[in-house]
Amino acid sequence: MRIGVLSDTHGDFSSLEKAIDKLKDVDLILHAGDFYKDAEYVKAVTCKKVIGVLGNCDVNFGLDGDYEKVLEIEGKRFFLTHGHYFYIKSDLGLLIKRAKELCADVVVFGHTHKALNIEIDNIIFFNPGSTTLPRGENLPSCGMIEVNKEEILAKVIEI
Repeated sequence: MRIGVLSDTHGDFSSLEKAIDKLKDVDLILHAGDFYKDAEYVKAVTCKKVIGVLGNCDVNFGLDGDYEKVLEIEGKRFFLTHGHYFYIKSDLGLLIKRAKELCADVVVFGHTHKALNIEIDNIIFFNPGSTTLPRGENLPSCGMIEVNKEEILAKVIEI
């Protein structure tokens, strides 16, 4: 299964369209927050299944939804969160702890606007970066995760 990953799209449909073009061959799209309504837009224009969570900026809109989701995909356990409740701009310690509590194989998150693809204690921590407002030396980006019974391959895609 091929999974497209978006985060921190912040209502910029021009950048979002570029990311959608890069993810046209995916089976599912995960959106890790900021803005949740962008996930609804992606679903409408792609006709694909899209699963999203709320981010810290979504609080301003009074949206009702989840800040965390645990998903079973192809026999792998995914933890989807924006990440702001785990203070990930400081370090990943609390996020790692939560991932272990949930027995996650993959953690998909955003918030930092910096792409990250690392493995810690046999858990993949994947942040696709931001399509709109990348920070540091990062370029606008999204991501792709391929899952099969044997392995999980994650990659950041510049847009």
